[in-house]
Amino acid sequence: MVELTQRFARMMSRGAGLLMLFVAFVVVADVMLRHFFLAPIGGVEEHAGYALAIISTWGLADAFIRRSHIRIDVAYRLMPAVIRATLDMAALLALLLLSTYLGWLALNVWRLSFEFNTKSAPPLFFPMSVIQGLWVLGIAAFLLVMLIVGIAAGLALARRNLAAAQQLISPPAAKEEIEEEISSIRHRQAGGS
Repeated sequence: MVELTQRFARMMSRGAGLLMLFVAFVVVADVMLRHFFLAPIGGVEEHAGYALAIISTWGLADAFIRRSHIRIDVAYRLMPAVIRATLDMAALLALLLLSTYLGWLALNVWRLSFEFNTKSAPPLFFPMSVIQGLWVLGIAAFLLVMLIVGIAAGLALARRNLAAAQQLISPPAAKEEIEEEISSIRHRQAGGS
């Protein structure tokens, strides 16, 4: 189940990347039209902001899977494995609770936009419920991924398999990060994407 969750998170992240490329293309087109023809597209800044909100939430799940969220771990590496695992679960639960609350607030914002049929600014008048729905989808995906990974890590801890739990929720050690970078460089040199 965790492997399927990882694939889903990477798919969401790729979708965010594609949306970022699209936004960059539209912004460049707007600048060119504004500069050469004095005819801007209009509303690009506002819609680029909406896209960035969607992009940021769609990348959360993949950042969680890759253990890329920032944590201060100065003394963390000096602690025994059991204490580190306890701190990892506490951090996961805190992030899950905070994200659940934020998700609930986001869902209420979406619901109000849907009920009142709110539109974006002229000239596009795009339904805000669609934009905010994609934003809420990213938050929901993040919550789902955290829940699945958290359950898997909790089960690993219950079986006293600290290594498996660490692999899921602990911040990566410097050695892991170096090995990942070396692997990435070798993959690129071999002609992979």
